[in-house]
Amino acid sequence: MWRFIFLVGLLVSIKAQPGITYNVELFVRTPNLVTGMEFAPDGRLFYTEKETGNVRVVDAAGVLQRDPVIHFRVDALGERGLIGIALDPNFSENHYIWVYLTAPKVVDGVYKVWQQVIRFQEENNIGRDPLVLLEVPYESRDYSWHTGGRLRFDGEGYLYVSIGDNANAANAEDLTVYPGKIHRFEVIDDALHIPDDNPWANNSAFAIGLRNPIDFVFDPYSDSIFATENGPSCDDEINLIQAGHHYGWREGYNPISDCDDERPGEHPEYTYPLLHYTPTIAPVGIGVYTGDQIPVFEGNVFFCAWKDGQMRSLTLNSQRDQVVYEEIVDLRGAACHTAVLTGPDGALYFASSSGIYRLVSVD
Repeated sequence: MWRFIFLVGLLVSIKAQPGITYNVELFVRTPNLVTGMEFAPDGRLFYTEKETGNVRVVDAAGVLQRDPVIHFRVDALGERGLIGIALDPNFSENHYIWVYLTAPKVVDGVYKVWQQVIRFQEENNIGRDPLVLLEVPYESRDYSWHTGGRLRFDGEGYLYVSIGDNANAANAEDLTVYPGKIHRFEVIDDALHIPDDNPWANNSAFAIGLRNPIDFVFDPYSDSIFATENGPSCDDEINLIQAGHHYGWREGYNPISDCDDERPGEHPEYTYPLLHYTPTIAPVGIGVYTGDQIPVFEGNVFFCAWKDGQMRSLTLNSQRDQVVYEEIVDLRGAACHTAVLTGPDGALYFASSSGIYRLVSVD
């Protein structure tokens, strides 16, 4: 799914619909593909590069530091690489940064690939003391899809991690393996533990039946989780993730005859999405706009689609469990590919394959 598309960034005024006017600005040109990004409380933007294994930092003025914060050796074949980043809930005190990546290792002379959650400490824009806290073997050296790869903390400090099915649909329903699920962990000292109130006893799984849930976000207005899901030739989805729910991906799923989302209600044992897309658009980064620069967008869910580079805005009902309006946001030459989030300045930031942009109010 990951590929390079180079676009020229412009500063333009646009109108998405009557009464909505804003600018699209290039915040920083990035030398390599951005996968995940997070703002620190002091306004710095940390982001990950898929191919290089570098974590980089941009200061609040939009100046990219020349040297990476830290470098990891990664296997970047296909969808592998350095994919996700999250700042610790206590970052202001401990300066911990968490990442999700695909690491190569040679075991008994055999090349193997592992998906890892790593925590490191940042000081003065330099990372040190990386610690592997979760390691999941990738089943095939040569097949390189469905890695998932985002991680986020909820308001109580629990860590959630999305892991794709590793191109094996049976994994999505198998509670004895990590792939094909969103997981929930409690961080205690230097280790990940299973919370007592997880939906399956003694298991880190929070939601199952997922093929490739690349990104997810906690909704600050409801504490719900919205996630992107990548289907085969059908059933790309935006899901409302709930504890203990099964989202339909399973062994034997036939993308020609099944396409569950085309026939809601046939399988009451599965949870159907808020939205689905056939043919597929490859939804990746997702975020909720909480800024004040474009008030009419406040509370909307935004996500990027890899295939067409478009940003979509979803207006929800008052219960925030249904989509009442969807629109494609006109980015006028920019593209939204991998990540989207609200900045501390109240702007909406998004990453294309060549830079990080933002939607800002018109002065």
